[in-house]
Amino acid sequence: MSCHAGPDIVENGLVFCYDMNNTQKSWRGKPTTNLHSNPDLSLGLTSNYGQYGPTPPIISTANDVPTTLGQTRNVLQCQCDPGGWGAALWFAAGPQTVGTTYTISYYIRCLTSASIGLGFSCQNGSGDQNSLSHSIAVTNKWQRFSHTATVDIAKGSWFVYGGTNGSVFQIADFQFEESSFATPIVSGTRSNTQAILDLTGNNTITASNLTYDSNGIFRFNGSTSCISIINPTPSNLPYSITQWIKPDNALTDTTETTGAGRKTPLVGPGPQWSPGYWLTARTFRVHSFTEYRDHSINLVGDLNWHFIGQIFDGTNCYGILDGFILSGGTRTAYSPGFQSSILIGAENTTGNSYNWNGKLSQLHLYNRALSAAEVAQNFNATRRLYGI
Repeated sequence: MSCHAGPDIVENGLVFCYDMNNTQKSWRGKPTTNLHSNPDLSLGLTSNYGQYGPTPPIISTANDVPTTLGQTRNVLQCQCDPGGWGAALWFAAGPQTVGTTYTISYYIRCLTSASIGLGFSCQNGSGDQNSLSHSIAVTNKWQRFSHTATVDIAKGSWFVYGGTNGSVFQIADFQFEESSFATPIVSGTRSNTQAILDLTGNNTITASNLTYDSNGIFRFNGSTSCISIINPTPSNLPYSITQWIKPDNALTDTTETTGAGRKTPLVGPGPQWSPGYWLTARTFRVHSFTEYRDHSINLVGDLNWHFIGQIFDGTNCYGILDGFILSGGTRTAYSPGFQSSILIGAENTTGNSYNWNGKLSQLHLYNRALSAAEVAQNFNATRRLYGI
């Protein structure tokens, strides 16, 4: 099992893992619906496709389309019209609503020359082009193009036109979605339980109200965002949790331990709080089945990536910070009940000001207590991903 983008992660006892850096197996992209009904050509060439040219469009195959991870992919192969105005291909645009922002995206390459210029437009029945039209420079290498605009003409057909007379091109993984940027290709709908996948394959991750950036990453908004899973470890038995975190705003500069200024990267929903931990800039509190412990830290004004977490050995709990198990701290006896679920980036599912504001890129959960050497091993195996 490959549980992150680098080697040497500890896997003994691993029961849950996600990794935003692993876009092949774990982070699949924001929830979305591909409004194009046949993006992978699995339905064959239907009446929704046509061509103005010397030959009709055909379905071909390619094993190097970037989104296929080396697997053979159906592609639509077309030849540019050697005469007239050069229109090469048209196909149904899919549902549209005037005033709504959409993004089109697709992979395309030319087979017969180093490069050709093509136009990509959406037209209604009278031939008027709308704001989703754009020009592309197609080479003999697969490229993904995308264009975002607010639709000004309802429904119609997509046209790929122009090009060198007789040129042959291939197009694959067409996506038309209600979004302000292109997301990874999906056939149909990618739901909020399919956006982030557990690399162990044992747990379903539900992502709620996450903020998705145009570069493809996700973050927590500090209010309503959360990820939830069913707790895979009994709270009265040993476990270990590690995360990579990065706040968008500096943590509250306070040493108080009541948690009034806290931010919560992970917790069993309150008021039980086991497992779980929260931070201010100067206090790191970890909760377990027997106690909670306050560690003094210094993250004042710090907006960098940090590796944090907790260990419960069945008797005591300890915080983890940047590859080290923290010693000492103030211990308080505690006896919460069992939590059937765990929230990542939030204290509850309805939202509050204590929810995490920023990135929680990677999480590993074990059904045993890691040693100091294993904590350091995981830190060193992943730190390069965060420039540390």
